[in-house]
Amino acid sequence: MIRTLRPTDLTALVSLAAQSLGDEVRPKGRLEEKPLRSSLLDIFLQQWEVGRRRWSWIGITRGGVDGFLSMRGLAGPGAWEVDCLVLAPSSGSLEVALSLLGAASLSAGQRGVKRLYIRFPSDSSLLDSVQQSGFVPYIREVLYRSVEPISPLSLPSAYMLRRRASEDDHSLFHLYLEAVPGAVRRGFGMTLDEWQEAFSVVGRGYWERLCFKDGALVGWLGVVKRGKRGLVDVMSKPGEDEVVPFLLGQGASAVEGEVLVWAPHFHGRLRQVLEENAFESLGECTALVKSLAARVTHSGLVPAHAGWCG
Repeated sequence: MIRTLRPTDLTALVSLAAQSLGDEVRPKGRLEEKPLRSSLLDIFLQQWEVGRRRWSWIGITRGGVDGFLSMRGLAGPGAWEVDCLVLAPSSGSLEVALSLLGAASLSAGQRGVKRLYIRFPSDSSLLDSVQQSGFVPYIREVLYRSVEPISPLSLPSAYMLRRRASEDDHSLFHLYLEAVPGAVRRGFGMTLDEWQEAFSVVGRGYWERLCFKDGALVGWLGVVKRGKRGLVDVMSKPGEDEVVPFLLGQGASAVEGEVLVWAPHFHGRLRQVLEENAFESLGECTALVKSLAARVTHSGLVPAHAGWCG
């Protein structure tokens, strides 16, 4: 039986954490490496916060708990993300996973959500089955980790770097349209409104920089810092190869410890620079999206502390 999470389910979640092999999904913005029990406890507490934008479901049988799924709101009301999927090790785990995703999709659609996102390791046994339930892959990314510190490079004289401001939204969206393939845009957002809604709200420790050449926007840098670890995001205009190592160096130098970078398969220059700087690959993930409602074309504003973590 699949049902929404209740306050009395804490013991069941603790039991599931003890027997499960781990979380099946890999949200892009997840930096902390917590034990599964601690992660489930955090989600359980968030579930009951006032003004929450989190919904969770649990799979229950007579023998105990079979699985747990939780999803959270992204920057806009039309986009949500499944950021936790934990299954008990049993022969029926695939059916439980699909049932949990079905319940989440139905509930999200009823609440006006237009797109539901999820990310799996590319070698996940669930990937093919999830696609049969309506989720469509739109991007593959490799996670890289720094092995040694990176020194920031001097900015070439033709370029200028500054903080992002609210009036930069349209320019940044046009950079995104130039830099990202059509298949990725169809998943992450074809319109300004869709693109803005799919940002991940990352909160504290986040900052952005924009890079200009002759007055035109050619690069974007986003950094999320959590203690001694940070996530660096780089986007650049095709052909502006010179700006990529500069942006990466600027982002990495802002992190006191370990630097993580998700490099899309289509961004060959970024992957080249990472490997030249002795970053090691930790594996690949595939992001998928499920369309739950008709598209809209109006635009809005990106909330403060919202980063492109699609």
